[in-house]
This record gives sequence, structure tokens and C-alpha cells, in this order.
Amino acid sequence: LVRTARSDRFNTSLGLHKFARTWGSRVVELAKNKINSTEEDSGDGGLAEAWVKILEESIQEHGVQLKSITPVIIIDDLGQYPDDTIDWLTDSFNQTIRQSDLFKKARFLFTSETHDERTQGVFDRFGFDKVQFFALPPLSPAHCEKLAELNGYRIMGGQELRQISTGNPLKLLNIFKKSTSLPKPKSKVMSERKKKVLPHFSEFSEEEFNHLLFASYLNRINRYNLEFLCSPRDAAFCYNWLKRQKKIARKEPNGDLTLDPEIRDQIQEFHRQDKPEEAERLNVIATILEGFSSLFPNQETHWVAVNLQALDSFTKDLCRKLFSQPELSDVLSFIENHEADFNITGNQYSLNSDAKLLTQRFMEIGGGSCKEGLVEKARHQWDIDQKEAAEKRKLAEQEQLNLAEEALDIENQIESFKFLKSKAIEDFKNPAKAKATRAYSFGNNKFLVVIGLGTIAASLFSDSFGTLYAACGILFALLGFFWPNVETVKPATATVGVGPKLAIETQQRSMDYRINGLSSRAASIKANLHNLSDELESLNQGLDVPYVPAE
Repeated sequence: LVRTARSDRFNTSLGLHKFARTWGSRVVELAKNKINSTEEDSGDGGLAEAWVKILEESIQEHGVQLKSITPVIIIDDLGQYPDDTIDWLTDSFNQTIRQSDLFKKARFLFTSETHDERTQGVFDRFGFDKVQFFALPPLSPAHCEKLAELNGYRIMGGQELRQISTGNPLKLLNIFKKSTSLPKPKSKVMSERKKKVLPHFSEFSEEEFNHLLFASYLNRINRYNLEFLCSPRDAAFCYNWLKRQKKIARKEPNGDLTLDPEIRDQIQEFHRQDKPEEAERLNVIATILEGFSSLFPNQETHWVAVNLQALDSFTKDLCRKLFSQPELSDVLSFIENHEADFNITGNQYSLNSDAKLLTQRFMEIGGGSCKEGLVEKARHQWDIDQKEAAEKRKLAEQEQLNLAEEALDIENQIESFKFLKSKAIEDFKNPAKAKATRAYSFGNNKFLVVIGLGTIAASLFSDSFGTLYAACGILFALLGFFWPNVETVKPATATVGVGPKLAIETQQRSMDYRINGLSSRAASIKANLHNLSDELESLNQGLDVPYVPAE
């Protein structure tokens, strides 16, 4: 973390040099403090804090803003680190750099021969949200020679260098630094032009060499891939010719061809020297094609990814409306086989950002275009689905309200029947507690009738009785005919015999039937309400994001 620190900026490099000199004396002091300390973990946190503090001060002294730097921490052969070092890196060191302004934009690069639980545990303890893995093949002999040349050494045996370094670039650089017997190249005259050499290819014609040139940029060679680098006619000739060149090309079980690695490297190097711009263009195309094919290996369904990337969101129902029946089976199969490459929310799908970007780059290099009218049809379908969903939502909400009211009414009825049921049993068991009731009726009062009729007769036959007596006679007669009677009625105490008991049991069974019927209806309503809630949620989720961007 100190000796290998470097920067491409002049001021930052000066700060790193000062940091290395200061740290050399400081680390000895920290080591002594740890030895003399009685605490078990003393010095670990101080070591990381001192490292960050001295580094920040050394860089700031040369006028460099800490936030303008993006540090890259590279840890090679992670699997070979001892546990105590891993503990320090993921604990004290990790916590310290997270509090530093210098490491706000830090990036980490780890190398390891294997990816096991131990290395994954290191990533988890560092708190990395997303880890990207890259499989790095060893350097070829041609790459070893090129690396030696870039470091100022003239190496003739690239194969030998590959054997002693196992193709590991770091080991190869260490060999260059430590070796004293490697010959240095002679200084070249600036006007001397580097000669282009094409070794081992003199027996090929110009057309055959062009075939090799295109094929050298592909890891897996087939007619489909070659058509991205040359015309379909040349791709067919190239593939058919390479199938017959068994010394330089090998046929894989799936029919693809692989070119000899050394020949690939030599042809690409020659092309970079001869036509660097064209070489860079072909390399970019091949890189995009390889990345896209590794993500979606089935060439027959590449058109599906090209069409789906145009949609910001979609559902399987939308696919049934956008694609024909033969196309639909490929689309649904593609979605099922590549679920990891989709963002899925409810029944709504969309390609994730990495897959969408790679598909768009694939289209730029000639990977095809969207189905004609797809975007317009999806936009039109979005408007239709919005209206239908609004209507369905309105009907579902109204039905949900009606069912909720019915459920509340049923609940009240069940409670009422349960109360009547318990009251009937209580009255049957305790009849003495039943209250007497009053019964009202009307009958005749003969006394008042006689007085009333007599008064009326007297007023008719005698002048001494006036109209007042006649009125009183009429009132008495009416009261006599409609005299009210009040009787107190007590409930019958049916405690003897089987008749009353049978009646109460029949009444209880009838109430039980009513309660069970209402409970069944309440359960049915509850299930319907649950289904309506799911339907409303589905309607809301299916139309969260428009199918295509707005015009």
C-alpha cells in the first residue's frame, strides 16, 4: 500500500514520494508502540489512521484537492492473504478510509485464482453493494513479448517467459525488475521507421490473409459473428475456408471455430501497426459482440432483446398484442430463460440497465433494429390499457364498497341472532326471571250505560234538564260502552313435559342454520374482497411506467 503507490499526475506523484519517506520512519514508531502496549489490539486502528492522515497531508502540501482524486486500491492474490491481515483490511482499514475525503470515490480491484466463500466473505465485510467479476486469461507468448518491449527489454523467447510467469503480468513485471541478465534494446534513431513484419503467413494469399484478419478478432468464429466484421459473402467464404485449415483453426462441438491464440495475437499486432484506426474499430465491434453474445448466447433470439430494449416496461399480455403467435413463443421463452437480466415488479418487466445498454451498443454495430411500428403500437396500446384499467378500477372499487357494506350488515345480523339464541336459552332455563306484561282491552260498564241513557231520556222528556245534562248523558253512555280493562299477564312456566323443550331445541336449530348461512356468505364476501384487492393492486402495478418513452 506504500511501495507500489503511483499516480499519473505530477503534483500527486510528489505527494506520494513524500508520503513514502515519512511513512518509513513512522511505521517503525507504530510497531514499537504496539510491542510495548499491553492491549491486545493496540496499534491496528492507529496504523490505519496514521496511514490515511500522512497520505492526505502529503498530497495536500502539493496543492492537490483530495476530492479531485479517485484512488484505486489493488489487492493481488487475495486468497493468499492470512486471516489477521484480512481482518485488519476489512475492519480498521475499511472504517478509516470510509471517513476520509480522499477515499470518497475509491475503487477496489481484487485478484484471486478462485472465488470461494472466503473471498466472498471479504467482499461482504467490506460492504460492497455490487461486485463485478472478470475472468482474466493468462498472457499469451506474444503478449509477454509486447510487455517486455514496453518495459524496455528485448525478449526473444515469448514462450519461455510465459512458462516462468504462467502468463501472470505481475509476476512478469517482477521478473523484469529483479533480473540483471535480460538484454536491453539498443537506442533507436528517431528517424528510423519500425518495420512491419508478417511472420509465418507468406504461404497465404491476400484474400486468405483477409479471412484470417477478420477471424482473429473473434473468440468464437461463425458466419453470424463474421457478418458484423465483413460482408455476408466474405463471411461465408471466410468460415468455409477456415473449416479446412485444421492446423490453425479448431472446430468446436457446436460448429464454431477457434483460431490458434498465437496466430491471433500476431495478426492483430500486425493490423494495429498497419491500420491502427481500422484495428481499433474491429476490436470495438468484436468486444461488443462478444459481450452481447455472452449475455444472450442464442443467436436465434437476439431480435427479441433488440425489440424489448425499446420498451421502458411491458407485460406478457402486451407481448401477446405486439407480436405474432410464432414470435410470441420465442419472446416468452426468452423472458423465462433470462429472468436475471430483467427488472420485475409484479407482472411488469423491463431490461436492466446493463443489458439494455449492451443491446443498444449491439444495434449500433449492425445488430438490427426494432420491429416496424412496434413503438407506435406500444404507445397506442398504453392509452387503451390506461382507459380500460381506469374503468376496471372504478368498477372494482364500487364492488369492493358494496361487498364491505354487505359484510358489515351480515356481521350485525349474526350478532343479533347470537343474542336471541342465548336469550332464548336463558329464558328457558330461568322462567322466574321473565317479567309480567300488561294486556289492554275494552269492555262494557253497565252502570255508566244506565246513567248515561237515563240522563239523555230525562233531558228529552223534562224541561228542567237542559242540553248540558244531555251532553253528560252522551259522555257517560260512550264511556259505558268502551270502558278500558287492564290485565297483568305472566308468561307460562312450561317446565313439565317434552313439548316446550322440543320447541326451544327447534328454535335453536333454526337460529344455527341462519347463523351458519350468514357465516358462509361472510366467508365468500371476504374471499371476494381479497380477490378484488389483488386485482386493484395488479391494475396499479401493471401500468406504473409507460410502455415507451413519451414523444
